[in-house]
Amino acid sequence: MVLREIIIRSIAGDSDCEQKLIKQCSDFAEAYLRMRTKKDSYLFNLISSSLKDIALDCVAELFEKKESRLVLLETYFSGLLITKESEYQTHLRRLVFSKVNETLFEYYKSFDPSLGKIIRNIKRVLKEDVVQDLEYNPESKLITTTQLHSDKPQMPADLLEIKLSYRFKYAVSTKDVLQLVSNIFVIHDEYNGKIKLSILAQIIRRLHQFYNEDAEHFNFSDHEELEERELTDLIKSVVKKVRLDLYTGYVSKNKMSEEDFSKYFMTVENVLLGDYTNCNGSGKSYYEHFVDIAGEIDKEKYRNEQRKYVEYFVKQSREHLVLYLRKIKNRQE
Repeated sequence: MVLREIIIRSIAGDSDCEQKLIKQCSDFAEAYLRMRTKKDSYLFNLISSSLKDIALDCVAELFEKKESRLVLLETYFSGLLITKESEYQTHLRRLVFSKVNETLFEYYKSFDPSLGKIIRNIKRVLKEDVVQDLEYNPESKLITTTQLHSDKPQMPADLLEIKLSYRFKYAVSTKDVLQLVSNIFVIHDEYNGKIKLSILAQIIRRLHQFYNEDAEHFNFSDHEELEERELTDLIKSVVKKVRLDLYTGYVSKNKMSEEDFSKYFMTVENVLLGDYTNCNGSGKSYYEHFVDIAGEIDKEKYRNEQRKYVEYFVKQSREHLVLYLRKIKNRQE
């Protein structure tokens, strides 16, 4: 029985064909997992389950039923124009691989909370619209170039990682990394210029492990032993210190009023608390944090006048915070 017939009968409720399809999908998943073990050795060393068990976990969602039908598979294949038997295998493999990536991403979030912070940073930067030729679709969870070539294949994640890796060490923020991704998509227009947010976050996480010197991507999960209250107090102390250090250069020299200077640093404090603690500000953009403090302001006016100060003060405070955390870590070692 060919794969096309197995898929059609499985969707319709044939239990024998369903078991054959589960076996086929889990085999695809296990083979893909074996390819990923070297690249994701950090993660697989933390998972106690066998690859076979992980593979079954990855494809389980595909076989959830509604009214005795495999609705996810039915929806997926009904949206495709397939004329050849080989295309069924190609599309099924692609679907399984996406489920493997999603499952590994959930494992990463479970074992490594810093991945969630990387994702928040990516969303925040793209929400601020500060990266040329790159945008994020929250519904599809795809990051795409504005010069999207829908008729072309997707750049393999491995290739994007290779292209990004030798430039990564020169990036000092999430914005820099995303601009590099955008440039790669523009240069390599033989691909369609899109990638899943979760996949890009994992690439950044792996590269950060290799270049462990980027302040914004510093692994804050190493400091989970800090109580929430302690981390909150540390952030407030760091912001206060940076504020005092910069006061003379801005307020004393009449570059800005004391009131405006105060608003900027209240915004900075809320940004860092939102990024690194479980407060309500988590996931907000810099602009939204600034509006919370300063009141309603036109977004274009913010971009032209306030954004450069917010970004600079946040960068200075973040770097000081990372420095303190590294000192804490060194003392504990």
